[in-house]
Amino acid sequence: MKTLFYSLFAAGLLLFAACSSDVEEMTTHNEDRTLHTATLRFEGDIQRFDAQTRAATSAWKDGEKIYIQFQTDEGRVDGKAVYNSQTGEWKMNYYGVITKGELNKCKVYYFEGQETDNSEEISISHLAAPYEDSLATYFFNDGSITLKAHLAPMTGRIRFRGPVGCTFTLSGMKWSNRYDVINDSLWQIGSYFTLTVGSDGFTPYVYTSFIDDSARQLLVEDEDNKLYCYKRFDTSVLAKGKSGFVDIPTKDDSNGWRSVTNVERIFMVGGVLFKMIKVEAGTFQMGSEDGEDDEKPVHQVTLTKDYFMGETEVTQALWYAVMGQSPAKGRQWSTSYGMGDNYPAYYISYDDCQNFLMKFNYITGSQFRLPTEAEWEFAAHGGNQSKGYIYAGSNKANEVADYIEGYYSATPANSVKALLANELGFYQMSGNVWEWCADWYDENYYANTSNTNPMGPDIGTNRVIRGGGIGAKNGEKDCRVANRWSLSPSSYTARIGFRLAL
Repeated sequence: MKTLFYSLFAAGLLLFAACSSDVEEMTTHNEDRTLHTATLRFEGDIQRFDAQTRAATSAWKDGEKIYIQFQTDEGRVDGKAVYNSQTGEWKMNYYGVITKGELNKCKVYYFEGQETDNSEEISISHLAAPYEDSLATYFFNDGSITLKAHLAPMTGRIRFRGPVGCTFTLSGMKWSNRYDVINDSLWQIGSYFTLTVGSDGFTPYVYTSFIDDSARQLLVEDEDNKLYCYKRFDTSVLAKGKSGFVDIPTKDDSNGWRSVTNVERIFMVGGVLFKMIKVEAGTFQMGSEDGEDDEKPVHQVTLTKDYFMGETEVTQALWYAVMGQSPAKGRQWSTSYGMGDNYPAYYISYDDCQNFLMKFNYITGSQFRLPTEAEWEFAAHGGNQSKGYIYAGSNKANEVADYIEGYYSATPANSVKALLANELGFYQMSGNVWEWCADWYDENYYANTSNTNPMGPDIGTNRVIRGGGIGAKNGEKDCRVANRWSLSPSSYTARIGFRLAL
């Protein structure tokens, strides 16, 4: 056997008020976590979109909630209030001691249409309208709290006009998808979502901003007629507090959208942007008669569904944005093996990949995964645009692959876009760091594999890794697109990372 030896919409309204004399100080909880109750009085108004105003004292519904975090001399105190329409009062529970008789500044968040909430976080969607007031105040005395706030939209809103019933996917936008109560932070993500045109000819409003404000472009993917179109927008679109609509492209009218060949989805997590490139379904010859025994026989494989893969290997910046730390104690990245935001994450086991994906999908609400071995090789070959190169994008390894022969090479990995991309725009699928695939490894699998959407063996001991890289035993030979290696799922080295699929 050939192995690699390397020892986040329910209807409703929500107001979140984060109260503090200095917002940046709101990082430490009050050590006293005793449950207390109080009556809350909310004074002020809500400036809705397009300068419409809702009086906050008369328009609340029974059961609506306000989440408040008070900053005291002893630290932050979390609170939750529920509105009673019969009494016209807010009843609040909070954990800790709030300073009495002092006027404090407040930062206020309000989400109209949040999905769910608990004591630790609030789930939001792109269909929820976010509001804030960073200069609000509160006053606490005799068991009663007065909160004064003038809330304004945090984003613009937009909806799309088109044929009734038309469903399409939209990407290029970011929004707050949850509020972390414990850490007092709004999580922003940039992802894609699906919209459907209603009976009025419009989709619901979405409350978002552009992932890339300098580019200000969106991508529409219409799965029914395979329209993939970009459109760039001027600065008036999605301006804070403003509403608007855009006509979507159709078969008969592009409505100002531009068709594209290579479809890319841009995502954002924790301020880190990353790109996923579409690989269209197709058929290719998998394996190599000039390679190792486990690469034979060459056989035809058909992938019947389109999929996306990461433009680059997962970077250290993206890993930190999701996991908050390096892979594990004793596995810190260093300059010896390559260190920096744009360097690949390494010291990653297959099991580490699964932990990353579980948290990543929770944050984004998506279904990211590792590619199958067949998906990996098809993308590395250049998909339907393949020119038949030996390496991923060239017949010359040094044009597309970073590699140094030898297990114990001290040469560091390179940044993820240091060399040329392949036919589809993927970087360093040959070389740099090896990449985990989803499949179990079997050296004889090609003789018994399915020719349609192969998923690998049902069981095994090792998982497949692909691509070769720094420290590859056989240098550039290991960087060939067809080359196969494997490793135990719990194993890791400074030469192994991974690439996302979707």
